[in-house]
Amino acid sequence: MNLATHLLFDAFKNKYDTAVVISNDSDLAESIRLSGSIGKKIGVLNPHRERPSRKLLSVCSFF
Repeated sequence: MNLATHLLFDAFKNKYDTAVVISNDSDLAESIRLSGSIGKKIGVLNPHRERPSRKLLSVCSFF
């Protein structure tokens, strides 16, 4: 929850142009999507060997 909140808060304060989220948690998808909707590029790095979350793949700028 904290990561999602800070990702959005910092996006709205224009503190970054591009961010990288190291997670495979699909709960972050909405925050990533909203940040992208205001022009931020959000990449996702999956820290696990499992397949990447389809939900994250559908909203991130790069993987």
